[in-house]
Formats: sequence, C-alpha cells, structure tokens
Amino acid sequence: PIFISFLYFLSVAVTTAALPAFCNSMFTAAGVDQVNRKGVDLHGLFSSVDQLFTFLCVGMWGSLSDRVGRKPMAAFSAAGVAIGWLTVAFSNSIPFLLAGRAVDGVTSCMLPITQGMCRDISPAKDLETNMGKLQGVSVGAAFIVGAMSGGILTKKMGPRFVFKVAASIAGLATLVALTVMPETLPLIHGLSAST
Repeated sequence: PIFISFLYFLSVAVTTAALPAFCNSMFTAAGVDQVNRKGVDLHGLFSSVDQLFTFLCVGMWGSLSDRVGRKPMAAFSAAGVAIGWLTVAFSNSIPFLLAGRAVDGVTSCMLPITQGMCRDISPAKDLETNMGKLQGVSVGAAFIVGAMSGGILTKKMGPRFVFKVAASIAGLATLVALTVMPETLPLIHGLSAST
C-alpha cells in the first residue's frame, strides 16, 4: 500500500506550484509571471470543485472497496487523477478544466483504499503503527519530494509540462495497481486474497 499511495500522492504533490501558476497564466499576458486576482479566484474554484466531489464520494468508494476489492478501486482512483491532470495539461476551456477537477474529485479515494489495505494485512497489534507508516512515508514523502520537484519543473518547463508529468506518474500508479499490486482484501463476498 505504501508504494501505490506514494505514486498517487506524488502525482498530486508535483502540481502544488504548477496549478496556481497555470491559473494565473490564464489571465496574464504572455511572458508575464505574476499573481492576479482572476487566477487566484480560478485556483480557488478548481480546488473547491475537487474537494467538494472528494467529500461527496470518498466514503462511497471506501465502502465499495470492502465489497469489490482494493485493487480495482486503487486503479480507479489513480486513473481518475491521471484524467484530471490531462485535462489541465491539454485544455484552455474553463468548463472542461472544471470537469477534469470534478473527475479528479469524484475518484479521489486512494487514501481510504490504502488504509483498508493496511488494515487487511496488519495484525491488530501493529495496525496503529502501520497506519502511521503508511501516511508518513507515502503521503509525507510524496509531498516533500513532489512539491520541491514540481516547483523546479514549473519554473523551468512551465505548468503544462508538470501536469503531463503528474498524469504520467498517476498512469504508472494505475498500471502498478492493475498488474503488480496484490489484492489484500480477505475472503469476503467471494473474493480471495490472490485475485
């Protein structure tokens, strides 16, 4: 669970500098690198749409993973964030960009999925420690590495390049979930740990 979670959150973290820069660039003359009110408002709108849909859907996906398995839901979440970043990388249409943020928000369920995986494989006495490791190593490390590298890439290559990198990382996470990652859900409702 740590590796898939790390990849997912790395794809999010690498965009921390790119998204505000992109939003500002939508309303700034070419070649001018400055913060502007419309860009700040757009960034707030993008973040709000993403977080609203995450709030509305995350519990549902976490519960569904208890029935259908962790593996398909982890792939679903990673694919959703990849689609979300691709919409930003290749579009200038604000409604299309908002739709991409909504897709990202609807599919944002990696943390509860990987927490479920951690619960599946951890003995009761180690669960608390393993949850801390999961969040500290995967989420914490992803944001340390991702935010720094994303800031450098945004400055050198521009925000659209960073969104392509983020989508590629999320695509890799999708492939890892579909191919390498084992299903950790115990035998419930006909699922076996080997599927």
